[in-house]
Amino acid sequence: MKKLGLVGGTGPESTVLYYRRIIEGIGEREGSRVIPKITIDSLSPFEVFDMFEHRRFDDLTGYLLASIENLAAAHVEVASLTGITPHVVFPDLQAASPVPLVSAISATCDAAVAAGYTRIGLLGTEFTMREHFFGDAFAAAGIDVVVPEEATLRLVHHRIESELELGRVKDSTRQDFLGIADEMHRKDGVEAIILGCTELPLLFTGMDVEVPLLDVVELHTRALIDAI
Repeated sequence: MKKLGLVGGTGPESTVLYYRRIIEGIGEREGSRVIPKITIDSLSPFEVFDMFEHRRFDDLTGYLLASIENLAAAHVEVASLTGITPHVVFPDLQAASPVPLVSAISATCDAAVAAGYTRIGLLGTEFTMREHFFGDAFAAAGIDVVVPEEATLRLVHHRIESELELGRVKDSTRQDFLGIADEMHRKDGVEAIILGCTELPLLFTGMDVEVPLLDVVELHTRALIDAI
């Protein structure tokens, strides 16, 4: 089994979720006494947000690449980001990385194609919803990606940044996001919704949503389990 490296901390709650799901997935595949070798290099989500807000993409690439190089120095054989927003510079990271990287975007797109979806909603940080790295990847596979209207988009980002990134899961926010998902299904005709922020599974777990959800963390961790 290969040693896995995770660029963690972007945010902390999702990093814990990645670790737990990978441990559980390997246990299901190999037996409960088998624990994969995982090294985590932890960064700050707020550093990432600041670089993104000021369009400092070269700095963001360098920040993330330094973390990947730390992981390579720890002798990992496969590595991954644990945040979706940083995937905006994934092609540059992949080109410069000293170890193979597994993309959350590719894992999610593959699942959408396999399910036969042609129109999908996207929830995530403002940066993820405004940029085109999700949309471009899915468009190449013949799938339209729809984001919420402006006011809703800002609300989604605010709740992620001020609550979920800090590990706060409020019932009021659960209900608001449930309403947003249902409205996108009815109004925008989306066939499924991408939980395009690695903190969103914390919010949607156990919720009765009328539209199928593509949990990026679940899909990405499955791909990582396959890779190691």
